[in-house]
Amino acid sequence: MKLDEIVTQVAASSGIKAGELKKAIDSVFATIKTTVETGDKVSIPGLGSFVLKNREAGEKVNAKSGEKQIVEAASFLTFKPAKTGAGKKDKTAKAERAEKKDKKDKKKVEA
Repeated sequence: MKLDEIVTQVAASSGIKAGELKKAIDSVFATIKTTVETGDKVSIPGLGSFVLKNREAGEKVNAKSGEKQIVEAASFLTFKPAKTGAGKKDKTAKAERAEKKDKKDKKKVEA
């Protein structure tokens, strides 16, 4: 889903004009960017965290060619998703599958 599609759906469900909503969303992202650039972490419950990571300069090895390369120091924005929602459902589903398998295994042993 692209930003324009999100704006359209939220505008339709909230009654806020799409243009105003787009400005608000742009402001949220600009605030996240400037906050992270100052070194602070931005956490949004249920969504995740935005953090600025720093990579030190140094000599790295290209995994494909084995060639050594000099890499400059760099900073980049990272996002770590929150461990809620789908992640919990997946764990529950895995546990349910494991229980079903255990029951089948027990039936085979009993037979």
